[in-house]
Amino acid sequence: MPEASDWIYCRLVDRSSFIFPRRPFWLGQVEFSDKDRDDVPCAAALAASMSAFAVSETGEGWEHLVRARLLMPRVSADEARKFGAFHLAETLQAFNAHLSVGMSELRTTDAGYLYDVRRQTVSSLMPPWGGLEFKGISAMMDEVAHHPLHVLNTLFVAPKAFGELGDAFRRSTHWSDLAERADDEGEALLLYWMAAECLCKQTHDEEIGSKLLAACGFPTGRIAQSLEPALARRLALILKSRSWRKLLTSLFDALRIARNQIVHAGYRDVDLPQLLQDEQRTLGMFVLPLVTKCLAGMALQALNLRQTTLAAMWRQYEAVLDPQGIEHHVTWIIGRLESGEAPRRRPRGVTIP
Repeated sequence: MPEASDWIYCRLVDRSSFIFPRRPFWLGQVEFSDKDRDDVPCAAALAASMSAFAVSETGEGWEHLVRARLLMPRVSADEARKFGAFHLAETLQAFNAHLSVGMSELRTTDAGYLYDVRRQTVSSLMPPWGGLEFKGISAMMDEVAHHPLHVLNTLFVAPKAFGELGDAFRRSTHWSDLAERADDEGEALLLYWMAAECLCKQTHDEEIGSKLLAACGFPTGRIAQSLEPALARRLALILKSRSWRKLLTSLFDALRIARNQIVHAGYRDVDLPQLLQDEQRTLGMFVLPLVTKCLAGMALQALNLRQTTLAAMWRQYEAVLDPQGIEHHVTWIIGRLESGEAPRRRPRGVTIP
């Protein structure tokens, strides 16, 4: 059995907007304090762990990351890691459930260190995966199992790592987020269209309607010609695919015209119902969030394949659209359209038939 010692287990915690009444602040065994009070060896170990887990400073003006520490006496290093993580998680759960009064939650990060009090040595908490990288085309979206080389970590920590495509994905995410929170439908239409343009257009005068259709699983033109003839025939036989393709083609044309009129007049001076029929407006404000999420999914798959340009993403259309294939994707899209199950945002006062 490994020799026992006394240990300080430390993890960084994001306090969000919660203001501690004082620092250090004790809750049970856990001390919350400023991380810049660490001595040099512990500070270096913490910095290395932050880098490995892609944990960065957050917030403006206020220090959001605080140091959470607890003493684990007379145990082995493995036990200190295991029970330190357990006690910290238990403390934060109790705090968030009973003490934060719904104002703000404390969220633990993966970054931290383990300090051997008797020997005065420190080791960084590091990912267990070593130099391994994920393979395949599926993006892992897991808040528990982080990987330092995962595409999303790299994308937001190293802005230039994925070139044009990485920049386009971040811009598209920005506009989509604003669109989801917009109260004005004209503004939301503009923002969703901008989010889509980020991942569709390679030149300023390129028409994006065909790519919006392709993102929904209805490829046309050159994208359709790149598919195997047998696959194209199977897509045409999917129930209701022809009627939805025709309807979406007309819809995207109408949305493009409305978008141009809003841009030229300023959205606050244009009433959206004057530009679109009620059915177009209702369906359009349902489809736009759906198609932008499909485009973002394509971009993530392409980024996982280490693609760095929009052209490369669209050249691999079939591979990045859906890991289960285009037939699965278009069937899923038609199901969403038939059920009226919006991804997130639904316009106020509008009912999806």
